[in-house]
Amino acid sequence: MFSIDTKKLLGAAALSLTPVMALAHSGHEATSMLSGLVSGALHPLLGLDHLLALLLVGALASQLQGQQRWGVVVAFVGLMGVGFFSAHAGIHAVSSGTVETLITTSLVVGALLLLVGQLAKRSLQNNTLLSRVSAWGMTAFAAFHGVAHGLEIPAGSALSGFGVGFLAASFGVMSLMIVAVPLFKRQSSQAHQ
Repeated sequence: MFSIDTKKLLGAAALSLTPVMALAHSGHEATSMLSGLVSGALHPLLGLDHLLALLLVGALASQLQGQQRWGVVVAFVGLMGVGFFSAHAGIHAVSSGTVETLITTSLVVGALLLLVGQLAKRSLQNNTLLSRVSAWGMTAFAAFHGVAHGLEIPAGSALSGFGVGFLAASFGVMSLMIVAVPLFKRQSSQAHQ
């Protein structure tokens, strides 16, 4: 009546339903450390405002020398962590709408700082002070980015996993920019020679 391939297909389909049946009862929601970690890591990568902020901070930090660039990244991640855990604990002085406005403001300010830095680089021989002010100025907004994450943690995500995931992903994006921007500049200058 059924061919062997059809029996295998029906068996595989029946087996694939077993995880769904195991979760049919309440109390089995995915609140594991791993689910929180994955959710947290994806949040700053898939949220355009968060991703743009991280790219801007990384680009601004890449203009600094040595340990200063990593200091900006570590400070940004640290302040985001403080904002995240304080918001989740209900210790924050600003509303969700205000936080989103501040994040948008940080994107505009960061883009302007990056633009001014590039224009100044053409006219000034040494604009290290401007680079420092720009990178650290953008870092001042970090706590608000953390507050946004703390207020937006998805239901069912483990707090510690989500926090570690979003902080690690944020560190990774900014670190990638610190490495990629100088390489891109070098390649670009070699192409124009």
